[in-house]
Amino acid sequence: MSIVKLVRRLSAAVPTCVLAVVAAMPVVPAAAEAPAVSAFFVGQDGALYAYGRDTAAAAVGPAGLAPAGSPIAVATAGGSPSAAVIGVDGALTVGSSSADPDDGVCGNTPWWIWWPLPPPPPSWAIAVDSEVALAGLGDGQLGAFVTGTDGAVHAEWREAGGEWRTSAPTPAGLASPGGGMAVGPQAGTPPSPNPLSLSFVGVDGAVLLVHPTPGGGGDEPRPISPARMALAGGLLAASGGIGIPSAVQFIGDDGAVTAIVTSASGAWQPPFAVSPPGFSAAGGSLGATGSASEVDDYCGNGQGQPGHFHVHVPGGGPGTWVAAGPANLAARGTRVAAVQ
Repeated sequence: MSIVKLVRRLSAAVPTCVLAVVAAMPVVPAAAEAPAVSAFFVGQDGALYAYGRDTAAAAVGPAGLAPAGSPIAVATAGGSPSAAVIGVDGALTVGSSSADPDDGVCGNTPWWIWWPLPPPPPSWAIAVDSEVALAGLGDGQLGAFVTGTDGAVHAEWREAGGEWRTSAPTPAGLASPGGGMAVGPQAGTPPSPNPLSLSFVGVDGAVLLVHPTPGGGGDEPRPISPARMALAGGLLAASGGIGIPSAVQFIGDDGAVTAIVTSASGAWQPPFAVSPPGFSAAGGSLGATGSASEVDDYCGNGQGQPGHFHVHVPGGGPGTWVAAGPANLAARGTRVAAVQ
């Protein structure tokens, strides 16, 4: 669905003042056709950058959109990639790609258009440095997840028709407030009320998993790693899907990229190191994509160089680093997200 068509659908559900913001937000042409796999980060100039396994980083958002290296989440909803960042004004902002020749604005060239999400309820008490996870479904539904100061995971869902709904997939006291989260499709799971897997860092440093229900609710959270495997405020990335192993990745307190992957039967395997210790900032950001035989971890190294690790699964083990740009392109600790 094109962005203009989405805005028209939203017109009955959002105030006119929000639509004015939509019209005023910049539409930015991408440098080239978006790759099948795209990783995103906010560069030193505050613009959103995208790169793929075989493509160099290029800006797809205006300079000054968000603070350099700020939190970011990406997802595909209704066939188009979307990204969420915390803007320079502190508001959660979402952008989506459009190449619909009939949308009347973007023409037949890949463009990105940006607009802010509605503010979350005050009762959420989201920390200033809260992380955001974003999930998209084929029918256009989009879910944003955060951890509150109460230690619960909170969700805000945009329905296919444009309406927003809030829920709490977990009870309070489980999640590290402001800690990392990642969401992706369940491996080998046909369409069901719970098609997603949401991982988050618990207060004891364990990685926990819950399957949120689109629109609200979820099943019982459970750990998939021992305690103290991840930093309490560390970041996570996830990948998976039908016929694709589920995987959760993070950078441990020793600076090593670490992965937890499911077996062919769907059972979670013990964590393993993808990189040497000290490769990147402990608890830092990374993005992930996967296929039936591989997992790719996108991150920056200690020299500010973006790139990715290619890891064969099942089996795991150390990955192969492939650089995607020069040193010092990204600030140390820059947030990275990836979508496939």
